[in-house]
Amino acid sequence: MKQPKVSVLLGVLNQEVYLPACIESVLEQTFSDFEFIILNDGSTDRTWEIIQDYAKKDSRIRPFSFPEKQGIAVGCNFTVAQARGEYLARIDGDDIWKPEKLLQQVEYLDQHPECGVCFTQVEVIDFEGNIISGADCNGADQLFAQENKSQSQWLRQFFTSGNCLNHPSSVIRRSAFEKIGGYQNDFQQFPDFDLWLRLIQVCSFHVIPKRLVSYRFIKGSTSILGSETACRISQEYFQIYLRLFESIDSKLFTEAFQELFVCRDSSTEEELQCEKAFLLLHHSYGILPEPGRIAALTLLHDLLNRDSTRLLLQTKYHFNQFDYFRLGGQPLFYSYPLHFSDPLLSQNIQTCTATLFYSQSADLDAEHSLTAEYRADLGIQTISFALPQEDIQTLRFDPLEGHGCVVWYFRASLNGKPFPAFPANGRQTGVWCFTTSDPQIYFAPAEPARGTLEIQIGVVTLTEPEFQNINDTDSEVSVSKERYRQAAQQLSQQAQQLQAVTEERNALRSQLDRIYQSKAYRAYAKLRHPGKK
Repeated sequence: MKQPKVSVLLGVLNQEVYLPACIESVLEQTFSDFEFIILNDGSTDRTWEIIQDYAKKDSRIRPFSFPEKQGIAVGCNFTVAQARGEYLARIDGDDIWKPEKLLQQVEYLDQHPECGVCFTQVEVIDFEGNIISGADCNGADQLFAQENKSQSQWLRQFFTSGNCLNHPSSVIRRSAFEKIGGYQNDFQQFPDFDLWLRLIQVCSFHVIPKRLVSYRFIKGSTSILGSETACRISQEYFQIYLRLFESIDSKLFTEAFQELFVCRDSSTEEELQCEKAFLLLHHSYGILPEPGRIAALTLLHDLLNRDSTRLLLQTKYHFNQFDYFRLGGQPLFYSYPLHFSDPLLSQNIQTCTATLFYSQSADLDAEHSLTAEYRADLGIQTISFALPQEDIQTLRFDPLEGHGCVVWYFRASLNGKPFPAFPANGRQTGVWCFTTSDPQIYFAPAEPARGTLEIQIGVVTLTEPEFQNINDTDSEVSVSKERYRQAAQQLSQQAQQLQAVTEERNALRSQLDRIYQSKAYRAYAKLRHPGKK
């Protein structure tokens, strides 16, 4: 039997409504040299019947079925094990491919042997197939509108901002897939993100800048905070972070993260091990920082228990066991109301709104603006805006609506090129300090702007009393060790507040325990409940 060029892989569970359109979009591809492996993952509706009907009509379809649900990662690995193609193309049962998708991706991969994964941009559709955008799809249309980057740039974006590539748009070179060992069978929420993090360390990625996939977004289909999913997300992120840097090439690691190093001259193996721990501590994915911090504590535990690295931590990084004790004494899951309902424990970890105003003239107004939500006070965040107009003359970025703040790190790029900016109403004290509730940053385009604006920002919020402690001096914003220390001091004060609340709560609990154990309380309890011993 002739070996196909591409193996199209589909694992599906209870998708009888959308499955026919999905299958037909694959069979109608202008590139036809493929096999279509479809796995029914224990569906209880008509999914398996639909798969069998299509398999009778087209010999390229190879149907398989699990008697019971096994999960997405197990299903993905099973379909890969059956595959014979040079390239592996993923699709989900409720998504649709444009007819020319496979052809364009195969042509690119054939011409660029250094590329291991080829993606496309996507259009987002609702349950009826209507194209949606913005708030209607939680910004998924902008999230998956990525431009091409180097290996180190992709790695850094994944680490600081999370997944931004669409799984059903991917075509993976089989040799690259086999090099990193495939999907992790114990992942349910992020098998694709984990795969990208490992693949980007061994090959380059490419995104075809065309919307060749209709990605279905059904609002309200998942729940995060206060659910079983929330706990599973944290667990999977912890596993990802813990293993992320185990075998990474030192050159790639340094190229991707040197600007975030505590000491930029770190280069030896032991120095880079320390930097990996501090990266996890300070910069891992901002919306879910806790798993990264737990992974950091795990690495620091090992480093502090080896004589050579313990001495290195003390002398070069000014970090010792007492700093480790302090980190271990802080609440680890304070951004989850599920675990800590005390309002003071989560008051400093807030979802904030950033606004980008744009105009083809010198005047700005609210009608011409884009917004994005992110978490302040949690390391460097990446925010992307697709400019909706061409020939834009004026751009203003408001990092926090309604909050004073310190911007301790800021870098902007337009279409991948550096884009200069300056604080409009902020004081410069080694960092940009905004003491009003409307911080503003203006851009100075040398020519009319168009395309995608990407902003990387590190922010610490300010309260009114803190405004009085800021003095005016001339400098530029950067992430030097001294300037980072200022932001870290701010975070340390907030951590002390959180720790004080925790200690007060524990003291109250201890006091109640002592009362319950006292003779007076036991006598009182007998009077209230005479029948109980």
